[in-house]
Amino acid sequence: MKFFLFLTIFLSYTYSYSQSNFKSGIIDYGVDLNGLVFKMIKENDTNKDDGKYQKRIEASFQKLISYHKKIYSRDIPFLSLSFKKNTYILKPIEIMIPEKLQGKFIFQSKTYYHNINNCVYLKRFQSRGKTYIAPLKREYNWEIKDDQKTILGYQCRKAVLEIPNENKVIAWFTPQIPVAFSPVKYYGLPGAILEITTPMKHIYAKNIEFTDDVEVEKPTDGIKLTAKEYQEMFSRFKPY
Repeated sequence: MKFFLFLTIFLSYTYSYSQSNFKSGIIDYGVDLNGLVFKMIKENDTNKDDGKYQKRIEASFQKLISYHKKIYSRDIPFLSLSFKKNTYILKPIEIMIPEKLQGKFIFQSKTYYHNINNCVYLKRFQSRGKTYIAPLKREYNWEIKDDQKTILGYQCRKAVLEIPNENKVIAWFTPQIPVAFSPVKYYGLPGAILEITTPMKHIYAKNIEFTDDVEVEKPTDGIKLTAKEYQEMFSRFKPY
């Protein structure tokens, strides 16, 4: 009887500890490029009357993407997300980039911060040598599917998000981790996103470490933009 009482208390303690520990930690993500990016480029340029212009744009993007393929082929963590309770921050991991590729690596300088309780969502980025901070608050209409799969030992469900130009975002999230974080700007699922495919990138969790020793600080170093100013800055470019 004493043994079973001890076992019950031990399992209850272990479960409670593991559940509380799931509320803070660090997750590293790897990145691949989505092959649909070339299709998007061609479709967006079909309305151009000048065939030479279209070919020039396609060649420029193809060269740019080839640079990124060389970097991402290393299969190392490129993004680090720290989360605590209902707040998280996603930062790029500093990596060694060949000198000839420096200045051409476009996914390097973005930081995303989200305080779910206060509905504060910020993007910190660099443009033309300056650092900016802009609000990105938005509601996304996810469609949660019945499909399931296991990622790093966590049971995940599939969710699909329709975005403009008939493109889709496909995410795999787990309710087992109660902090609803996302490694991209698309958020709002009832659980942590461990894998997501956008029209340009495929991002996947490589490692999860649960620890109480996590600090999530709101980014403040940068020129503050309003939502309207940010939209005007990127009105001709659609970052995925």
